[in-house]
Amino acid sequence: MEQENLLRLAGRVLRWGRNNVRTDSVETVVSETDDVVDWLTDPRAGLADESTLVLVREARRGRYLPRTWLRYRGSLDEPGDEMLIGDALRVQVTDYVSLRYVQVTGLTVVRLSTPEDVAAFLTDLRAARTGGRVPETLMSPIVELGDRCALTAGVPCTAYGPGPRLHVSADHAVRTVPGGRVIGRLGDDRRTLAASTSTHAAHGDACLDGPVSAALYAVHPAERAGYLAALDAIRTMTARVQAPWWVSGLGFRVADRALADEPCPPRTDLLLLSTVDEQVLFDARAVRGFRIGRGMAEVVDVLLHSSRPDVALERLYRCPNVPGDPARTAGEVCAELARRGVSLPWAPAPARAA
Repeated sequence: MEQENLLRLAGRVLRWGRNNVRTDSVETVVSETDDVVDWLTDPRAGLADESTLVLVREARRGRYLPRTWLRYRGSLDEPGDEMLIGDALRVQVTDYVSLRYVQVTGLTVVRLSTPEDVAAFLTDLRAARTGGRVPETLMSPIVELGDRCALTAGVPCTAYGPGPRLHVSADHAVRTVPGGRVIGRLGDDRRTLAASTSTHAAHGDACLDGPVSAALYAVHPAERAGYLAALDAIRTMTARVQAPWWVSGLGFRVADRALADEPCPPRTDLLLLSTVDEQVLFDARAVRGFRIGRGMAEVVDVLLHSSRPDVALERLYRCPNVPGDPARTAGEVCAELARRGVSLPWAPAPARAA
């Protein structure tokens, strides 16, 4: 397999594990049986097309597969399993509890398979909220914390259809992913699967088993989403600048005097990151960051984490590095950010001249 194709395939496999894209088209199918050929190639089923990545487990007497499909050896059914695609791409799945003990030898998808996994995940989340540090293993570019659709408790990935991924077991049960809830049977068309997943969506994401989903409710969805956004921002910036990064709202504040007692978690769209030497405003929507000065960083920190303009202004007066009139400075900061393509949801109006 050519290097370029291998890298592209690795990216799609990690995207399959992460699963944080809302789409009405099936992007990836992993099947333990090659009985899926007639089903998925039937246009009346409405599930797969030429852009769908289909991975089929090797069989002793394998059926012919379409040219764009790939066979794999091994399994992804249980934590600790691994699959080999071709001769070069190895993918392993591990449960969260075992994460710190696993030797990472290839692409690794970390999943919450049991309530014990959820407990370990929430322990790390709470430690990060107070201490600011995230698990070192999750910083690796080949390790992906999976099932984001369920962990962030947003709209379930199956709310409007089968979702971006399907898994077919040897007994022909259809799920979104190994260990998830059964949403249908091999042979069901898109409409049938959509009706089933719509029912499941009313009770949570189909990608996780019921007890696992229930255990996640111990922490508010906004906290989970903020933590995961911070994790991704730190991963991105660490890959660019090898330094300890801290995220405002995760055991740390740039505007410490103004926001030390602020309870809200990091945002999921705009995040303020800092090292000993620099501050970066990170736009998670565009996956980009740019450096800002300390004074601007304190203003941004207050604006991002204040619910009302009057509260923000009161806090800005307590920031030692904010020059001049706080309201005017805040307006200038917002205008500068707008020139860079970043719009804050609101900003105090600049003070009028007397």
